[in-house]
Amino acid sequence: MKIRQGFVSNSSTTSFCIYGALIAPPRDEAREETEEYYDAHEDMYEKCDKLGLECHSTPWDSDCYIGLEWYNLRDDETGAQFKARVEALLFTNFGIKPERCGTFEEAWRDG
Repeated sequence: MKIRQGFVSNSSTTSFCIYGALIAPPRDEAREETEEYYDAHEDMYEKCDKLGLECHSTPWDSDCYIGLEWYNLRDDETGAQFKARVEALLFTNFGIKPERCGTFEEAWRDG
């Protein structure tokens, strides 16, 4: 018999703890239905992936959290250095000012 050590879950939930920013596009219901809107959303995911950033979006609207999860803190890095690194990536690539950054914890059921 095998005994599993560590976290085990068979639920369909998503959760994260990220240092970064919340991007909430303007609430224009007509715009959300266009292909241009979805293409821009997909482009942001691809850009985050290329930069090594994570992008999490809520299933019920178009808000996105972008940044890095705290487990990406390097061994030789302080918390302040980690925050500065993420803030620099967000400002340089998305124009997001450091004062918009923070730690976000979210969880939702996927099913």
